[in-house]
Amino acid sequence: MTAPVFIAGHSLGAGEAEECAFDRVKRGLPVDGVYVIGSPRPGNSVLGTALSKVPVWRSIQNRVGPHFPDYDLVTSVPFEAGPLFDYSQIAPFELIAEPAAPNDTWGLFRYHHSFLYQAGVQKLSPTSSGAAVELTEAVDAIQDLYGGPGYAAHDKAAPAGRWDVPNFVDGQFWGMRIMPNGARLVVFRGSTTRLDWWHDFEFGQIDLHGAKVSAGFWQGVGASLGALDAALAA
Repeated sequence: MTAPVFIAGHSLGAGEAEECAFDRVKRGLPVDGVYVIGSPRPGNSVLGTALSKVPVWRSIQNRVGPHFPDYDLVTSVPFEAGPLFDYSQIAPFELIAEPAAPNDTWGLFRYHHSFLYQAGVQKLSPTSSGAAVELTEAVDAIQDLYGGPGYAAHDKAAPAGRWDVPNFVDGQFWGMRIMPNGARLVVFRGSTTRLDWWHDFEFGQIDLHGAKVSAGFWQGVGASLGALDAALAA
């Protein structure tokens, strides 16, 4: 019996997680769940149509007010630009409302912190139907990939916790955990290095299985696709 496969991420890592899941679905490989927090727009609606077939898919947005800029602005980029860039959010958001600290230095992006999402998802309902990996487990793993609680030096911190398959490579940074029930959880990290930020701001798109997807996000997935396939097939 094939072990369940769950894919998760935050920020750039969320976009990578959705593109990775889409690629696996289109190649006929198993994806049992996708958990993304603070996700930018990874591509066009073709991704959403394909991923709607995944049994578990939850996309979380931090929104503390109804109007700009009182929500996680990363979830609104890249912008659509007619025939040049065809970007959209590919799943309906579930909302949390975690305020940023009054002295937060991230300015307009202060609601994007993964630790705010970690706090917020604890207040959401558990995933139904006995999912092999729970949303809170995935978000805890996301925070561990940044090096644990907070952001004091997360661009230099080593990932926390146990990682059964570490792919801690600049520009293609992810790790896999084998859960106690045997399920595989792959987590993609958000931007922490210059190369990550380069991928974040590469607004061009490529064709992938009939969809238009972010070329920058795909670099973080495609470069290690062989290692990822091998890890999930083991």
